[in-house]
Amino acid sequence: MSSRHLVPVLLLFLLGQNPLWAACDYNIAGRSENRFVNLQDGTVVDRMTGLQWQRCDLGRAWDTASQRCSTTASNDNIAFNGNWNDALQAVNTMNNSGGFAGRSDWRLPNVKELGSIVMYHCNPVIDTSIFLEPNQKYWSATPSRNRVSSTINVEENNQAVQKLEYRDAAWQVNFVDGADDIVALPINQNGSVRVVRGPVNLSQINGGN
Repeated sequence: MSSRHLVPVLLLFLLGQNPLWAACDYNIAGRSENRFVNLQDGTVVDRMTGLQWQRCDLGRAWDTASQRCSTTASNDNIAFNGNWNDALQAVNTMNNSGGFAGRSDWRLPNVKELGSIVMYHCNPVIDTSIFLEPNQKYWSATPSRNRVSSTINVEENNQAVQKLEYRDAAWQVNFVDGADDIVALPINQNGSVRVVRGPVNLSQINGGN
């Protein structure tokens, strides 16, 4: 077993067990610990939106016995971290390979849906008792209407000059930096994926209450 596969899984496991990553203040008006219904299959349903979310990042396996993301180091348990086009394709690949939790209609959430699970009463700004071992930046399916620019160094007339390079962009949600949580970034940057489906009818899902 390759050590390069073992280190990221162990790191995610340690982050998931860190109590500093599980602090939510539910004493704030309108904040409920009962917002999410745990279906015990690696997914939860948000009572506010009706959306069904995978609890682990795309690419991570679910351990039913421990009710956590699997800590087994293998090629089948590596969280996705890639560009926007690869993120869209990775979700399609999962659905075409059998899906998850008995469903094969998962998708990349739009930016409004992904932003709905930003929780400013939590630190980081996501409930880590629900969404396990989160990474920092997650892709949405929403492209940016505008192009974003970045500065690059180029050689011109034997001199180093700076010019703007324009790239297509899509929206990401940052669940660590709450001050800058929703941003449009170039689609060739990397990000994680948390898949969603629905809205669903909770009363028709086995385990819903």
